[in-house]
Amino acid sequence: MSFNNHAKRILTSILLLPLLILIIYVGNGWLFNILITLCIIICLREFYALMDQGDISCFKLSAMVLGVILALAFWSKKIEWVFLVLTGSGLILFLNALISSSPLSKTIPRVSATFFGLFYIPWMMGFLMLIRGLKGGRYLVFFILALIWSGDTLAYYTGILFGRHPLCKNISPKKTVEGMVGGLLGSVIAAFCLGPFWLPEISFLSYPLIGLAMGAFGQLGDLSESVLKRWAGAKESGAILPGHGGLLDRIDGLIFSAPVFYYYLILSALGSRGF
Repeated sequence: MSFNNHAKRILTSILLLPLLILIIYVGNGWLFNILITLCIIICLREFYALMDQGDISCFKLSAMVLGVILALAFWSKKIEWVFLVLTGSGLILFLNALISSSPLSKTIPRVSATFFGLFYIPWMMGFLMLIRGLKGGRYLVFFILALIWSGDTLAYYTGILFGRHPLCKNISPKKTVEGMVGGLLGSVIAAFCLGPFWLPEISFLSYPLIGLAMGAFGQLGDLSESVLKRWAGAKESGAILPGHGGLLDRIDGLIFSAPVFYYYLILSALGSRGF
């Protein structure tokens, strides 16, 4: 990464971070829900643009409408409504396939890729709205963001300084084993430092486990998006964030981590937080 691009990356983060903190903190979460819905729309556009580059023409109009409806279903904070919309989305996409004039050899990949986009982005990202809706949700959102971004940052700089052994050379040549270890360490350190303040209900020994889980799923999300970009022949998913690329490039790890963190909260003793 060039110096100018690195400077853009830092400046973008400095400018947007206070706004993000304000949106997460203010009110009962409706402003945060609006933000996540807008992020879903942007990320869906970037995802289907990658599909176009890979020569799969998805049912984009249907997908964008269904993606917004799915995001709005998360506003209800009732997971059964979300499952209903997700199931209905699959049926609507199969209806699209039936009336499509494309040959069958193209229609099946179109339906599959379109539905995968809905599952990958609005479904998984929507769990952030559910997390924000829990008791003390604003601090839970801060917590997961801190873990993912601490992991990303330490993975990046550890990889630059000490990276020697490729992690997945065929997927992302610049990622290294050393960077992966540094990223996991970053998430664990963040969990230890912030957990007592934002997640005080659990034992101190649970923080490294949460840090490892969030760090591992965050890196899995990053690698998964790298697979998509590698397949599509794209360097970045977009250019909406100067120095960072597309929005999907920036939050790919968060997308994978959000459902895991939510179900950890619900299935553990922390389920008493409730809605």
